[in-house]
Amino acid sequence: MRKSLLSSSALITALIFTAPSWADSPVNIVTPDTHSLEVTGKITRYRVQIEGLEIGSAEHAADAEVLVSLDGNDKTVYVVRLHTDSPPINTVMADTLRDAFINNSKVTLYHQKSPSDHLKLHMVQMDR
Repeated sequence: MRKSLLSSSALITALIFTAPSWADSPVNIVTPDTHSLEVTGKITRYRVQIEGLEIGSAEHAADAEVLVSLDGNDKTVYVVRLHTDSPPINTVMADTLRDAFINNSKVTLYHQKSPSDHLKLHMVQMDR
């Protein structure tokens, strides 16, 4: 019995220290996760294109249907995929970006760190 308790305790300890870390999750709605970069501005370009039409070249190509640029940096393109296998939240992000463009509203975009000029969005935020 004692050996079984020790084994269970060791297993639980191992799971705690090897399980996926949720420490990277945002602590609140204002703070992004530690793997995100944040950029804020107004959308100066909003492009929707057919699936399979990439932008960019070679290793920096982006396969996405929604592309946006923010004021102050036309060279950087933020992208959202709307493929049939994409998560439904991508459609919500695309709609939010379209609304922000139409209403000339400021948005905050969160993307993962990447050397590319085409950055995949994983959060879109609007503040008043």
